[in-house]
Amino acid sequence: MFRRSTANGTAADQPGAVPASSEATQPSSGKGRPTRKRREAEAARRVPFIERATRGSRPSRAELYARREAMRRGEESALPARDRGPVRRFARDYVDARRNLAGLFLPLGLPLIILLNVPSPLIRYFAALLLYALIFAIIFDSIFLAWAVRRAAAARFPGEPLRGLGMYAVLRAMQLRRARIPAPRVRRGEKV
Repeated sequence: MFRRSTANGTAADQPGAVPASSEATQPSSGKGRPTRKRREAEAARRVPFIERATRGSRPSRAELYARREAMRRGEESALPARDRGPVRRFARDYVDARRNLAGLFLPLGLPLIILLNVPSPLIRYFAALLLYALIFAIIFDSIFLAWAVRRAAAARFPGEPLRGLGMYAVLRAMQLRRARIPAPRVRRGEKV
């Protein structure tokens, strides 16, 4: 197969060799247009993402502010796809109606992290112990929240897809209540 021609014949006469005429009969497969120059490809990549997404029309500051306010109010048309639908609205209301340990991480965890840098070994020991206890309590509360939201949503919305609903609820619970978008519609302790 990989031999040179011999005195008796050529390499094409050997078994397993590809005849030269078969290569000429195959059509060339091109893309039908010339390749772009490098500077053209780089210039196309430099276009800002918002400009690419809206095809040249950039939203004004007032339009962006109006869209953000519509998201805060919870208008369905202004929400991203992950927040739309009655199941996600129920999960948001379920999270907003209960007290969550995950929301306490910043107010309680940050001072404990600062106490870890105190020179006293006793204070550092108790700060680390409390910080680990807080983290484990948040983990268990988040697991229970995800389970409870999925169970309540399955009972209220039979046949609806619940994929990712538990994680959606946990991530909302981790946010500070005032910073949640859309803003909470129910008070704490209210029945959902």
